[in-house]
Amino acid sequence: MSNDIDAKSYVKYSRWCFAACAWIFALLVAVQVFIAGLATFVDPVHWSTHTNFVRILEVFPLLMFILSFFGKVPAALRWWSLALIALIVLQYVTANLGSAPAVGALHPVIAMIMFWLAVFVAARVPVRSR
Repeated sequence: MSNDIDAKSYVKYSRWCFAACAWIFALLVAVQVFIAGLATFVDPVHWSTHTNFVRILEVFPLLMFILSFFGKVPAALRWWSLALIALIVLQYVTANLGSAPAVGALHPVIAMIMFWLAVFVAARVPVRSR
């Protein structure tokens, strides 16, 4: 009986952490866009902050993917967390592809997609275990 309760709470807390990571990621994407706005409209010195901040931001989808296994999160949400990781990779590509600078125009569009996808995933996490 005790092991059953522990297993249920283990799943519950993993799901809760998965949802928290999704919400935090969405918030951090908004902060990242704000920092880009500061760099564009206030002072270009903020580009270094924008570049370094991604190191914090990129951890959360990876944590979500790992937690999805422990929390027995629905497979679709697991795949969406993997999609967030793929979008971060695309962000690196669009930011650093010097041979096709027009591709860089996709960078803010991908940021919007990441934000809404994180909100979409966070809102659908079944926090209560069955």
